[in-house]
Amino acid sequence: MLLPSYQKNKKKIYVVGLGVTGLAAVKTLVASGADVVAFDDDEKNRATAESNGITILSPADWGKGDNIDMLLLSPGIVANDSKLKKSHPAAVRARQLGVAIRVDVDLLFDELGGDGDDDEQDDNKRDFVFITGTNGKSTTTKLTAHLLTANRRSATMGGNIGLAALSLPVLPNNAAGRGVYVLELSSYQIERMADPVPQVAVLLNLSFDHLERHDTMEHYLAIKTKIFGTAQAKQPKLSVIGIDDEFCRGFYEKNKNNLRLIPISGLTLPSGGVGVVDNNLVDNRDGTKKTIAGLPLHPALPGPHNAQNLAAAYLVADYYGMAVKDFVAGVATFVPLAHRQELVAQFGDVAYINDSKATNVDAALMSLRSFKNIRWLAGGELKSGDRFHDLLLAADNIARGYFFGAGAKQLQQAVMAKIDGAVFDNLADALAAAHQDAKQGEVVLLSPVGASFDQYKNFEERGNDFKTRVLALKNLP
Repeated sequence: MLLPSYQKNKKKIYVVGLGVTGLAAVKTLVASGADVVAFDDDEKNRATAESNGITILSPADWGKGDNIDMLLLSPGIVANDSKLKKSHPAAVRARQLGVAIRVDVDLLFDELGGDGDDDEQDDNKRDFVFITGTNGKSTTTKLTAHLLTANRRSATMGGNIGLAALSLPVLPNNAAGRGVYVLELSSYQIERMADPVPQVAVLLNLSFDHLERHDTMEHYLAIKTKIFGTAQAKQPKLSVIGIDDEFCRGFYEKNKNNLRLIPISGLTLPSGGVGVVDNNLVDNRDGTKKTIAGLPLHPALPGPHNAQNLAAAYLVADYYGMAVKDFVAGVATFVPLAHRQELVAQFGDVAYINDSKATNVDAALMSLRSFKNIRWLAGGELKSGDRFHDLLLAADNIARGYFFGAGAKQLQQAVMAKIDGAVFDNLADALAAAHQDAKQGEVVLLSPVGASFDQYKNFEERGNDFKTRVLALKNLP
């Protein structure tokens, strides 16, 4: 991708953080004619950048004479102090020098974003769909991009999933319509965006997460809801919000009229929105309760949380002119993401499900509500402030808990009032015990609640370990 504005007006950009996102930004900015300097806390990353001709500048050496126009800070690097996190020295210095702190997706949006009222043939404008939430945003982003493509719309996905924003291709703008960038956005990205108001904005849910960076749920909510704009300024053409959690529901009740919010639910049918009645997905925007299809629309998308994800994708697809029958057919051909309620194997009548991505209470609770007779594998690095007692809401679905890793004992104690369980050192031992105990008609479910960093590099490595060990079980006598 090239950024024409940087070709016309040469700028000096300081890129800090040279992981996948940062390196993609460096490549695009250099190709677009910007003068780029960079830094990373990791010496190996700095050496790699230098070997590719990038000048390294330490934040400690950054002065007025360097004439930096912008600090492009990778999303995971802290720019604002919180109770548990301190700002990176580059962010501190940027404020001292009055230099704007931006994020890569913001540059893409600046370059190609439009408010939807511009000339459809304006070659400089494309459509953007922003999808965020604590849980479900990756599935909804991939599903939405899949549906738009199936409906012959030029679309691509990226941001917090797949390709970094500045690695995405430039989509066409022609007689078939503007290309559509379907972007999954984390709170870290939205926090740093200057004016994040797209054509379509979707907030799925909010639960206790990332408070080590955002301090309070109020601040976390304020960041996520920036994508809806304000009543006084521009707003998205379509604004969708889930109402199955208390935080988003409260925001919806206060702002449903001035922000023209359309509610979605996987538990009920909201007035003026899309939700569920008698296990059917129903469009009730005009009060007619039009049935879209029976649930689940896809065998790998069970449970109320996926019903809400489907409601969001339906509204976006409908906005772009997709007929209901084509929406249903499109969902049927969707290939779900790994580590999200992924069926790994079925031995006899016992299913083994990998939901390693469930790294907080609400995410795990969604899975626990989607199945019955569960041998539940959970543990890992638990998050401060998460409401573990909420897991008891699914107690009737759980045959036994098998708790492993750093948070095993804490998790066992939090649910022991209603859920019987045992503690294990690691996932391998927990799985072996669950496999031994599992009876016909039961589900062995990895839905950890905790992050993976106590014993794995990431949730993908944990999920892959689970899958490898499950598949090895079929060879046991």
